[in-house]
Amino acid sequence: MFPRKQIKANARAALSANYWPVVGYPLLLGLLLVVVLSIVSAKSIINLAGAASTSSFATAEAALAAGTGTTLATDTITILLSIFVLNVIAVGQMYFYFKFYSGSRADFGTFFDGFKNGQYWHNVGGMFLMTLYVCLWTMLFCLPGAIFVGFGAGMLFVDSGAGAVLLVIGIILYIVGIVVAFIKAYQYSMIPYLLIDKPEFTVKECFAMTKKMTKGNKWSLFVLDLSFIGWILLSCLTLFILAIFYVSPYMNLAKAGAYDYLKRVHMPESVDGPVFQSASYEADYTTSEQPTDNTGALDNNDFFEE
Repeated sequence: MFPRKQIKANARAALSANYWPVVGYPLLLGLLLVVVLSIVSAKSIINLAGAASTSSFATAEAALAAGTGTTLATDTITILLSIFVLNVIAVGQMYFYFKFYSGSRADFGTFFDGFKNGQYWHNVGGMFLMTLYVCLWTMLFCLPGAIFVGFGAGMLFVDSGAGAVLLVIGIILYIVGIVVAFIKAYQYSMIPYLLIDKPEFTVKECFAMTKKMTKGNKWSLFVLDLSFIGWILLSCLTLFILAIFYVSPYMNLAKAGAYDYLKRVHMPESVDGPVFQSASYEADYTTSEQPTDNTGALDNNDFFEE
């Protein structure tokens, strides 16, 4: 059984034992990324303003075309940054939380571990393929859904019955696409951890392992995320201040705990030493004695577990 309660208890204990590093370093990283991305955006705005005001453009249409080109260039830069920089930092961020969850220590430099040890292109390729596969699986249903909705909306003025049928089919395909996207996202959710924690794995082996690890556990992983819904709503009421200083690190540690557990189940030979190195952790589990109270269902206390 998937030990959700134990994982969340360990995540809270890890957060309590390492509060300021776990909260402070990601906050510093977020501020750094905001500054960098703001500089990129500001440069684009300046270029747009210059293009709109320069005398070489005789018409408003020409200025608008220049602005469109600048926006396209900005979008392209953002996509490239995501693929070649932000995705690799995300891998390091996953490793950051995993190290704290498993009783080790991490620092600000851990966020950039994905760029080191000759693993950069390995991580870029793995994260790119993960995103691509989820998008393709989603488009497989959502794109036909959009076509049916478009035709259905047009047919309503000609044949309301046929138009309504097409609209319903399109909406169903959209819903199926969203469900498939969630399923595939959970199926590939172990990829960032595997890329950096198991550098000896090829990208293909990482995909094979994440499928093996999440087989029969996708619903449990979804329920783990769903169990934080109360905290997420409360964070909204605090203008996300609570998210920064408690909920987000708590959730990320729990996600790392899910990987830790599934790793111990499916790759026990790669785990050395005790389950946790820190004596401060509240709960424990092993692959040989798994808890029996968790079926993946929520109980009344799950939404605001302390």
